Amino acid sequence: VKEDYPLLFEEIKEYVKLGKFVPVGGSYLEFDGYVPSGESMARQILYGQRFFKSNFGLYCQTFFLPDTFGYSAQLPQLLKKGGMKYFLTQKLSWSAFNKFPHSSFNWKGIDGTSVLTHFPPADDYSSNGTVKNVLTSENNFKDKGRSNCSLMLFGVGDGGGGPLTCHIESLVRMKDLDGLPKVTLGGTINQFFDELASTQKNLMTWDGELYLELHNGTYT
Repeated sequence: VKEDYPLLFEEIKEYVKLGKFVPVGGSYLEFDGYVPSGESMARQILYGQRFFKSNFGLYCQTFFLPDTFGYSAQLPQLLKKGGMKYFLTQKLSWSAFNKFPHSSFNWKGIDGTSVLTHFPPADDYSSNGTVKNVLTSENNFKDKGRSNCSLMLFGVGDGGGGPLTCHIESLVRMKDLDGLPKVTLGGTINQFFDELASTQKNLMTWDGELYLELHNGTYT
C-alpha cells in the first residue's frame, strides 16, 4: 500500500492518529510459525515493529498471525521481547483430530514466558456477522466460567476486502437482542485484550508448541 497507493497510505496514517485504524501484526510478513529459526522470527518482529513505529508512531501490542499452520514454542519469548503482550490467531481451531481445549488462555513458551492468547470461537476469520455466527461463537467458547468475552472476526477475510455494510448493520441490530449474547461493535482488538486481561488469573495455561493437525504435507 505504501509503495503502490501512497495517497491511501497517508489517509491510513491519519486514521491511525484518530484511533479508527488499529495496526496489528507486529511482524514484517505473516511468516511461517514452525520451520524458520528463532533468529529469523526475531528479525521478522524487529523489522515489523520498526516499520509500525516509523510509519504510525507506535508499536503493535497484539501479535496477529491468523493463517499459518502452527506456532513454535519460541514465540512467547520473542513476542514479549518485541513489545507485544497479546496473541491472536484462528487456524488452530481447525485441527482434524484433537480439538484445542481453550479459546482464551495463557500460552507459555520454552523459557517460561507467557502471553495472553485468544482463539476466536466462531472458528472463522471471515464471519458474515450473522445470528448463526454469533451463536456459534457463544456455543464454541471453551472457557465459560473463567471469562465472559470473546472476539469475532468478520468481513471478507481471504482477499482483504474488510467488513461490508451488511455485516455492520447486522451486528448493530444484535447489540442487545433477546436470545443472543451481548454484541459490542466498534472497540479495538487491544481494548478487547485489556478486558480479557482482567480475568487472566482465571485462565488455563498451555505449555509448549501449538500444533495444527491439518494441511498435512505442506512442509514436504
